[in-house]
Amino acid sequence: MDAKGSQSNHKPSIQRLYGKNHFDLGRRIAASHGGSMKCEIKVLSQWARVNPKKYKWITKGLPVHSRTISTIYPNRIRELDGLARGLSMGLDDMLAARALIDSCIVPCCTTFGAVSPATRDGDAILSWNFDAPFSLKMFFGRYPLFVREVEGTIPYLCLGRPWFWSIGILNAEGLGCVVNGVGVTDDGDGFTPFELNTRAMETCATVEEAAQVLKQGPRQATRGMSANMLLNWNTIWSDRNSNLSLFEYSHNHFHQ
Repeated sequence: MDAKGSQSNHKPSIQRLYGKNHFDLGRRIAASHGGSMKCEIKVLSQWARVNPKKYKWITKGLPVHSRTISTIYPNRIRELDGLARGLSMGLDDMLAARALIDSCIVPCCTTFGAVSPATRDGDAILSWNFDAPFSLKMFFGRYPLFVREVEGTIPYLCLGRPWFWSIGILNAEGLGCVVNGVGVTDDGDGFTPFELNTRAMETCATVEEAAQVLKQGPRQATRGMSANMLLNWNTIWSDRNSNLSLFEYSHNHFHQ
């Protein structure tokens, strides 16, 4: 085999995660990645035992959050329920694990967007430098991309791992998103940045539609484990019509 053929055999392939519904998707993620996720939850549980005060701070809003997503975004709770059952966990334990996983967010990353006349072909360009700690990059691996699809929703490409920081970056309708973590001062119940991103990617085709998802919220800040502060995302969105917009928000404020 020549060098060219040898190289082509080692090209990474993008995994596609498909579910007939959100509960089914959760079960399939558990079936395909359950071993790795259990190891991650074990590490987070050990951290929680050593840091009980910080764990209580991170998870203190879970009862209200559970009611919020069950009422406004039931597909989210169905997916978590499928994931929990696939891992033989209780739903409350899964919600606590998700809060800990989301709390690994750090204030970092550099994002950039441009449209015509700055772009030669007139299309929109998004750029994202993932300024995460080296340990997190190693955890993600060399090719941390996968496609997430639930029947009846828009499939989209994600950065991260299916159970850890599943961030939608481009959907089949041409809606793109890049993010950077920032600190905020106002807190309140609502959807996490990850949940808002998922809702927009699954249902929206344009920047304005995505803006409506984030405007409507409600929006919750994430309690950062390592940063010990309230965090969410500033996001830049683009669509196939070459629209481009920056969304800045907190629990009480939204600016486009």
